[in-house]
Amino acid sequence: MLSDPADHFRQGKCGVGGDFVSEDPLKDARAPWCVYLVECSDGTLYCGVTTDISRRLAEHNRGTASRYTRGRRPVVLVSQAPCPDRASALVLEAAVKRLPRGKKRNFLEAHNKKGK
Repeated sequence: MLSDPADHFRQGKCGVGGDFVSEDPLKDARAPWCVYLVECSDGTLYCGVTTDISRRLAEHNRGTASRYTRGRRPVVLVSQAPCPDRASALVLEAAVKRLPRGKKRNFLEAHNKKGK
């Protein structure tokens, strides 16, 4: 096990995790994946992955996206980072979730800059 979540990215490793999978697997293969971080109305942070950030934010704010954000609406996007595929998005999401609150946004923004 790696001691630093960012080691996976420095070493170019990818893994597995979860957002909804469409009924068309080819669509998933072509879709641009994104890891996002939202701030809830109570000040807490929520991290997730999606292929459509606008749709996902609307779902969070309607209360249909996740149980966690349902009672903490509205949510506001604070950071996002594109990923080449679902596997790498899920690895990045897991790495962000392991970090303390104060480092989550900076970690995603650093990953975003590195990807450009």
